Amino acid sequence: MATQITNGDGVARVSALNCIDLSSSDTHQSVSLLKQACLDCWFFYLVNHGISEGFMAEVDKGGDEICTEMENTEERENGGDKKTIKKNI
Repeated sequence: MATQITNGDGVARVSALNCIDLSSSDTHQSVSLLKQACLDCWFFYLVNHGISEGFMAEVDKGGDEICTEMENTEERENGGDKKTIKKNI
């Protein structure tokens, strides 16, 4: 789904992510919404999923650490050339 917004200079296209609320007791409906979001755009936003913010922060931190390690590995493999690394990412 996309919304058009005119900003005076032209038209910009803005995409909206599907937002799926998992607080519903209707599991079939939740699964159906999740499936459709996967088919439509592959990205979606889940709310009321029951995962604590603390755990999500730990996962995010772990992802950052993995990305940093990948960058460091590529930098070593490219002889310290950071321009090459940015091109490969």
